[in-house]
Amino acid sequence: MTRKHRHPEPDTPSGLAEVHDKALLALILATAIAGPLVITGIYLQQGRTHLLGVALALEAMALAMLGLYLTGHRRWLPHLLVYGLLLLSTAGVVAQGSIRGASVNVLLATVVGAGVFLSRRAMISVAFVAVTVLAVLTFAEQQGWLPAARLQVSWATWVTHVAVLGCLVVSVTYGRFRLEQTYQAQLAALDRASRVEGSLRDTEHRFRVLFRNNPAACIVQSMSNLEILDANDAFVTLFGYGRDDLVGVRPPRMWADAQDQLAFRASLDALGKVEGQRARGVRKDGSEFDCVVWAEIATQDTERMIIAMVMDVSAELKSRRELEQSKERFAKAFNFSPLGMTITRLSDGRFMEVNPANERVLGWPMADFEGKPRWRWVSG
Repeated sequence: MTRKHRHPEPDTPSGLAEVHDKALLALILATAIAGPLVITGIYLQQGRTHLLGVALALEAMALAMLGLYLTGHRRWLPHLLVYGLLLLSTAGVVAQGSIRGASVNVLLATVVGAGVFLSRRAMISVAFVAVTVLAVLTFAEQQGWLPAARLQVSWATWVTHVAVLGCLVVSVTYGRFRLEQTYQAQLAALDRASRVEGSLRDTEHRFRVLFRNNPAACIVQSMSNLEILDANDAFVTLFGYGRDDLVGVRPPRMWADAQDQLAFRASLDALGKVEGQRARGVRKDGSEFDCVVWAEIATQDTERMIIAMVMDVSAELKSRRELEQSKERFAKAFNFSPLGMTITRLSDGRFMEVNPANERVLGWPMADFEGKPRWRWVSG
């Protein structure tokens, strides 16, 4: 399965950069193709055959670059352009016989092109090679090893200077564009970060309001040292401690049964949360109460925290026990009463409950009463 190359959208920063890369390469290619043609024509008219080879080699390199551009192999163009110009500018200096000729300007443009198109390491390497080449050529000219200098000012020199200056202007303009693009991207990133930070502050404020005003007792602990980071008013009221007694220290004894605490930790370690664990809590004054505990592990930045919520269910359990006791007392009074007692439904008069005394009084078994209408016995 082949992976398709996805091109950046033209309205994104990377898309704009790619568009400008193509435009810059196209403009440099046009200059590289047209410049040598003009220079070759001038050299032929002037009979300066010693530079024709360099001009024709430059034209051949430009045409090869055009072929790469048209076939979509654009990633090789900057390398061919930089290293080709480095080689041909050196050849031009040798052909002219002096480092004072126009070919040195091409060497300067080569270093600028490396800074624009290649990596920083490649640019440093090209600059080092260019400096070394200049040093070698300077030494060679001083020693008289180069051919006799044939420095003639002609329109070919002007065309060379114009081509080099044009490439420098385009490269500098492109560099300014990339700098402005980076600046705008940084501004956009700062704006997004500012909006995200504002949203986080709003979210944190809402959480604090919900945390403080929650009727259930809530506490936040650090996972690393178990110190209490915050406790709401309901927690302070339920356990009887002041906030200063809790925040910033390890929690006091709040579990009546150590097994409940072990079960709480085991559930946190295994599942990362605790859901509805029933336990017995201990207040500051030593009194105990029934509670249900929920907890979950949360992460803020790099800190892991335990957010726990405790619901006091003592009143509910007390009411439930009292109700069960009331039902038990009623059942005893109903079933052991010496008087015949029945419970009937008002909607249709059917018997719902009949105590054993009815059988002794009326002689009918209890099974004959239950579920039957009361009128059968009244009318009889």
